[in-house]
Amino acid sequence: MKYILKVAVIIILLMNAHCLTGQVAIGLSIALDNKLTFVGDDYGNTPLTFDGTFKLSMQGYQRRHGFTQVGAKYEYANLKGGDFHRYGAEVGYVLTPTRSNSIGLMPFAGYGILIRQGDYARRSWEFGGTVSLRVFPWLKGITSIVFTERTDLPDVNFRVNLNTGIQIDISTNYLNK
Repeated sequence: MKYILKVAVIIILLMNAHCLTGQVAIGLSIALDNKLTFVGDDYGNTPLTFDGTFKLSMQGYQRRHGFTQVGAKYEYANLKGGDFHRYGAEVGYVLTPTRSNSIGLMPFAGYGILIRQGDYARRSWEFGGTVSLRVFPWLKGITSIVFTERTDLPDVNFRVNLNTGIQIDISTNYLNK
């Protein structure tokens, strides 16, 4: 419970700080782990094992080189060794190399907790990058590479995941900046 409270406080502080600098959209995304979806892994999980990441993100106003983004995320995986849950918060800066804002490159860092079935909550840092491609003004295709600290696995410090999914953007740009 102590870890969940810490993550909740971090999410609230990040989102409140972000609101002070302004936001232009809220993004809702879902992404699936490519390896577990198509290949499986070395821990006995077969292809088509569900590992989904759900994220609520707040996107700042477009600046010269991009915009800030903060988010709250939840990951669930139905693994052979028991259900996996990860709650977290992340902050990143989306670099937009084109004026049309159709392509975004976002390095990010995050903190959270993870819980495996029958185990207690453990801290978990993550670092990575996301590439997004705008399909419609409200829809993006996203791919992320994520280095997640896995304190629940005895032989692994960080695990690399490649996730692919979609993001729906809901405009909150009532100031028309």
